[in-house]
Amino acid sequence: MAIVTVNKGYQILEKTRQVDPDFAIKVLSGNQQFRYTRAVQKKDDSDYIYLTRHIAVCPFCGGWMPAYDHFIRNHTPKKCFTHSTASEWCSIRSLLDAGDKHISLYNVIEPGYDLTCMYCGKESSYSNKKDEITFTKEKDVLKVSCNINNLTEIINLEWAPRFDVLSFALCETITFNFKRGTVYFELHTKDGARVCIRDVTAGLPLKKQNSKLSALINNNRFVITTF
Repeated sequence: MAIVTVNKGYQILEKTRQVDPDFAIKVLSGNQQFRYTRAVQKKDDSDYIYLTRHIAVCPFCGGWMPAYDHFIRNHTPKKCFTHSTASEWCSIRSLLDAGDKHISLYNVIEPGYDLTCMYCGKESSYSNKKDEITFTKEKDVLKVSCNINNLTEIINLEWAPRFDVLSFALCETITFNFKRGTVYFELHTKDGARVCIRDVTAGLPLKKQNSKLSALINNNRFVITTF
């Protein structure tokens, strides 16, 4: 048995890098500045500039994208820095300067945005939650299972007939019998009692909203792309 953790939606990561002033000037005076959130020059570490960026991670292909309003809306914002202003801001600090020097650059997207991946083209909503998918292999049979956690996920089970919801302690399983050449979905309780089953060997359109397992089969591609 193997357990794989998958993201339920896109996530936003914060990354900070330490660079020397010359490199910071190059980044902040060019188009790379559009990929950063803020810059900081610390009072007790004036030899370096700290550049922070935010990254949206696609839950399907794992692609990294700039997590900023202007990328989502596909427009070019006004530059915060020119070469001269970047050079001035990154210059060696005066002994009279108090505290750290901060500059805000571009706004991070709000979690309410639906995001279309610039690599795989699939759309997702923001979520910091994860699903656990269990893979079980016995001879010629592979079972892939996940827990059903709420009413919305039950409603999205388009393959299943309507049934009375007695409990949310349910699991969805898709079984591939390679010897018989059959595939079927099953809904059961966590102690193994079957609620319903459907043979989909002849074919079932696995739409995005059919179920969590349909989305997993349809969309997840473990290819990591960074920028």
